[in-house]
Amino acid sequence: MKIRPDLVGERLDRAIAETLRAEHPQVSVREVRIGLRDKRIRLSPGRKPGDRAQADEPFDASDFVTRAEATIAPEALRISILAQTSTLLVLDKPSGMPCAPLRPGEPGTLLAQAVAVAPQIATAGPPLEGGLVHRLDTATSGIVVFAKDLATRERLRDAFGAHQVLKTYLAGCSAPRWRVRTLEAAIGPSGDRVRLWPLGDRRGQDAITEARVLKTWGPWVRIEARTRYGRRHQVRVQLSDAGAPIVGDAQYGGVSAPRLLLHAHRLTLPDGTEFVADPPPDFEETWAALETP
Repeated sequence: MKIRPDLVGERLDRAIAETLRAEHPQVSVREVRIGLRDKRIRLSPGRKPGDRAQADEPFDASDFVTRAEATIAPEALRISILAQTSTLLVLDKPSGMPCAPLRPGEPGTLLAQAVAVAPQIATAGPPLEGGLVHRLDTATSGIVVFAKDLATRERLRDAFGAHQVLKTYLAGCSAPRWRVRTLEAAIGPSGDRVRLWPLGDRRGQDAITEARVLKTWGPWVRIEARTRYGRRHQVRVQLSDAGAPIVGDAQYGGVSAPRLLLHAHRLTLPDGTEFVADPPPDFEETWAALETP
């Protein structure tokens, strides 16, 4: 899209809001600012929300949805509540369930389950995301945290961004040639995958994972992976690069299996609060099938 000609010289965030109102009459400047911050609205390189709009200036709002359009219908709870307080809800996500919808009305998401428990989560953050604090890949199971209000969500997202939250994963993998290893790399997007560069390379974002083998069974191992980072596909691509692709992860060289053997097992907040989710039955069943001679 392009800024309307009559808005040249206005603040860019306000000009975008006015331009979008042709299709989204209820959009607010605040929603646009959140969309810019979360990269649901993208500007040309080097441009900032407070800059003055230029003639024919382009912007990409293809991923933007207004709060008025992004109603999240609660769905009957089908999963385990790990913890709940006045400000938080912690759920045990099953493999195969996406954390949040990609479009209005999409059913079957963890967010819809969370809203069924605590309706205020729907408005505790951006549209189609609500109080979701962090994400897991659809195929990964385990701990996901939701905030019940915007202040809690922003505080926790700041803690995740500052690498103050410790996440521990369990993974079933092809056996590597090591027992304990520190996995360090810069991780960046490459189509629907990610790729690795040396730590510190500007083409990616730094990520460090501490991995150790817990159990060996023939050509298979169960690995514990601990990290304070949360890059997309981080544990999957780093283990694969280290010679231990995760079972069920065809995208990164893992053998075929009924599910991805990756589970978010433990999460520790900066204040020491800890949540634990044991691997679900389908994880253990898939692992047991590997152990069967």
